[in-house]
Amino acid sequence: MTREERYLDINEFRNAADYLEKAALFLSLVNDPFRWKWAAICLTDALYGFMISALVGSNYHRVVDWSRWSTKERRARDALDRQGTPKAYVLARQMEEKFLQSNKAKLIPFKKALEMVQDKNAMKLYSLSDPISIGKEELDRVVNLREVFRNEFIHFMPKHWSIEEGYLMPHFEDTISIIQKLLNNFNITIRHREQVEHARQVANSISAMISANRAALGFESK
Repeated sequence: MTREERYLDINEFRNAADYLEKAALFLSLVNDPFRWKWAAICLTDALYGFMISALVGSNYHRVVDWSRWSTKERRARDALDRQGTPKAYVLARQMEEKFLQSNKAKLIPFKKALEMVQDKNAMKLYSLSDPISIGKEELDRVVNLREVFRNEFIHFMPKHWSIEEGYLMPHFEDTISIIQKLLNNFNITIRHREQVEHARQVANSISAMISANRAALGFESK
């Protein structure tokens, strides 16, 4: 009998969409107070992944944190590029590839991705590309959800921590709002058109769940 081979087929969009699906799953567990912990983790990681999907285009170098590469090596690469010869070009690309294959190469940080998706030049991958708009308070709450809550949940220091659910609701609403903007952005729809509609439906269901919980707590929706 031939063994059946199965594979996990994943890319940056599917990875983000999976986090979104898991956020919806956890939020549906209405009797589990820990659903808010998992929502903070899954929604901010979904947002991170969708930002990367909107920025990468056809070249993943766009989303690499090149500041982690040594200044000396970057200057050497730039000097080769200025020579303008085929040999120098090959050597420069080899230098880049060596860095990209090292453990120093990482994705751009979460906050940098937030900056870039608002930047016209960073988002201009196609003629119909546009940046997304994020208000200052909206931005502050999303960063707070990521850095204060998500990161603390993942790297939890021993303590007792009591979090009011009502305080978290605007953070979740702003995060899902930005995700919805990204799922309607041309940079994502042009590359993932077969999968984006389902992701939009999931995002809409999450938005509805958050609004319902906000109302149940006695708060008006934003």
